Amino acid sequence: MKILFIIPDYDHYISHFPSPIAYLISFINRNNDFDIFILNQDVYHFPDSYITDYINKNKIDITAISSMSGYYQYKRLSEICTAIRKSNHKSNLVLGGHGPSAEPAFYLKKTSADYVVLGEGEVAFQNLVNALSNNQSTKNIKGIAYYDGEKYTVNEREKQIKNIDKIPFPAWDLFPINHYALNHNMVGKAISRTKRCMPIISSRGCLYRCNFCYRLYKGYRVRSPESIVEEIQVLKKNYWINHITFFDELLMSTEDRITEVCENFLKNDLNITFDCQGRLNTAKPKLLKLMKSAGCVSINYGIESLDQNVLDKMNKNQTVKEIVKGVKSTIDADIHPGLNFIFGNIGDTSESIEKALSFMLEHHTFYRNWSISPVTPFPGTKLFQKAIEMGAIKDVEDFYKKHTNTDLLTVNFTEMTDDEIYKLLYDSNCKLLKHYFDKILSNNLQSFEKLYFEKDSSFRGLRHS
Repeated sequence: MKILFIIPDYDHYISHFPSPIAYLISFINRNNDFDIFILNQDVYHFPDSYITDYINKNKIDITAISSMSGYYQYKRLSEICTAIRKSNHKSNLVLGGHGPSAEPAFYLKKTSADYVVLGEGEVAFQNLVNALSNNQSTKNIKGIAYYDGEKYTVNEREKQIKNIDKIPFPAWDLFPINHYALNHNMVGKAISRTKRCMPIISSRGCLYRCNFCYRLYKGYRVRSPESIVEEIQVLKKNYWINHITFFDELLMSTEDRITEVCENFLKNDLNITFDCQGRLNTAKPKLLKLMKSAGCVSINYGIESLDQNVLDKMNKNQTVKEIVKGVKSTIDADIHPGLNFIFGNIGDTSESIEKALSFMLEHHTFYRNWSISPVTPFPGTKLFQKAIEMGAIKDVEDFYKKHTNTDLLTVNFTEMTDDEIYKLLYDSNCKLLKHYFDKILSNNLQSFEKLYFEKDSSFRGLRHS
């Protein structure tokens, strides 16, 4: 059985390592002898026509692709599926990820895929592959959706893996790690350019239920600190990795959880740096100090709004007081805070974005540039259902007609006009951009002063700045 995994090209110079796919490959191949093929279009940027030729040449039995719900990801998935269907060799096309899982019938129809794997993919995909390789019926496999020629069928979900420590480490050896290790996008100037970075997933799911998030997993399951440490040690030994990006939705779920993880890092003398996703209700000075000592350099916070009414309506389960105090404590601990805000949500006003802008200007640490984006009601979310109830969206097909860019409105949930929202976004993001580049300019001018007037020989030129 020949299985091809396609990693789509999203027009990035250096891409993030596709951890979910690498974990999936390890899981399905640990007790089997499948022939695994990977097309790293994200790395080598070959045209979609190459995919067609590759399937024909290698007589691929199953082609698998994972996709998010974003407009560009949907566009690329559609293009790649078209290329796959142009092949003369019949290959079973299997989709997975947030987009197809939320609306399987729509994705089956639009891409002519044979199957969609729903939610957590390991067990369902393995059962599907086993059935196809043995010419068995797939209609009763849990965790899949399919079209039988007459109707679209969505089977009940497969039970989730209770102990995710049992999932094997990613199949790093099948990927061009030296490319992915150079990706510093999440941390920017928070680490040196010589760092070699890789993502790790330390948990699945989230404890919270924000109205704009689609959850691929139910509940919240964590890996043991010992398993996390072991994976990092393997990455250090085999691939010289010295910075970890935690790709799970929420490393800072509880104070006890992050304390246990950081104490194990220190106990094992990992000597790495790391960044993660965090919650500001857990961002306490004592905990942040521990995280810093364990190597934390940045925490990406989904702040979303500084208007308590808006936070409550999005079910953020967080207070403005926690946000302000948590971000200040993060900066005091010498950790860069990620300042993520969205606008255009239920209850948003011009005052909402003014509060966000003032806060971002005051607490910007300049390790990355930040902007404010419109909220998007992705399929599968409560906000999507709200948009349908409002009559702003008819269905998922209508969503993808209207969701043409992440920084353009898909649905306006406020009492303002679209033009008023765009004017506020324009003014705010212009100020943020100017604030960021004014700092860069100031730093470069100071470097020139030190170079020419203090004879600072450490300056290596603007090309290295």
